[in-house]
Amino acid sequence: MIMPLNLRLIAFFIFTSCSLSYMHFFNAIHIWPQESFIEHRIGAYFESRFLLYTLNGYFLDLFNLSYEIWAGHLALAWDCLSLFLIQLIILNIIKKETGSIAFSLFGILIFLYMIFFNYIISKNYNFYYVYDFSSIAFYSFFIYLSLYYNKLWILLTIVFIGTLNRETAFLMPLTYFILKDGVHDKNVLKKSFLLVLAFILAKIIVIYYMSLIHSGDGNKTLDSVVTFLDTNDNSMRLIRNLEIVFFMLPKISIAFYTAFGFLWIFLFGKDFFKNKFSPLIYLAALYFLLMMFVGNIDELRVYNEVVIMLVFVITFGIHDFDSRSKKMQHETSIVAPPCL
Repeated sequence: MIMPLNLRLIAFFIFTSCSLSYMHFFNAIHIWPQESFIEHRIGAYFESRFLLYTLNGYFLDLFNLSYEIWAGHLALAWDCLSLFLIQLIILNIIKKETGSIAFSLFGILIFLYMIFFNYIISKNYNFYYVYDFSSIAFYSFFIYLSLYYNKLWILLTIVFIGTLNRETAFLMPLTYFILKDGVHDKNVLKKSFLLVLAFILAKIIVIYYMSLIHSGDGNKTLDSVVTFLDTNDNSMRLIRNLEIVFFMLPKISIAFYTAFGFLWIFLFGKDFFKNKFSPLIYLAALYFLLMMFVGNIDELRVYNEVVIMLVFVITFGIHDFDSRSKKMQHETSIVAPPCL
């Protein structure tokens, strides 16, 4: 069960969620107006991330509200709700795993710190999309359900809906496989496969949805789906990303290495590879490798789910270090000879 919250904690969650959402919305770059997304019921990129834009559009139609006036308000509302739920989930997961409310709050502060760095301070490709914070919320909720409820139909639903929000939901089946030790449990392997099928089904629906959008303009739907896989474009992107990694673009490289507020430095410590969340580091590395080919690695907002991975890896790593330190101090105090 979710732990009860006192009013001060709720107030803190509301304040941080709304303030960070507000700062992100008004500091980020809005290439396309929110109302244009909602009016056409599509989302960038590839018109595949349409879940919230579609919901917003039907909501505005239902109440006969102006797109120009209310589109931004709805986007802010989704962001605030997403950040509030994420903090609530982080609090409960860490509290269940460590039994410490202090470490739970510490994990939340790490999360807020990284959100502030990646989405507000960063100026490289700092675009605004309404599905960014919601993708973190879907992923966090999936982890919580995987750990403590493990109801397959619920997990399938989250993967399906999360895919309609953003295709990075492909990380959910992999996360389930890792956290539930699918290497040694065939039942987990089967469930992970079903979760992959849910992702594929959702993508098929996305393609069908896009075919409806393009049915009257003469475009080939399949071409519009795979445009981003253009070889020339991605080969140039890979070259640029390699230049960033190896400091051949100094200013951009420095901006890239500030990702997550430099907290990625903690991953070089051995204490962060000794708990069940540690393998998420390798999943984050896989995602980064994919971004080398299809993304801009200095666009820090693309690492949505990685933020949550690092929150748990770093928090539990520090908790494990603290526990071992206290245990060593206790053992030393027992065996130490009395002072004469």
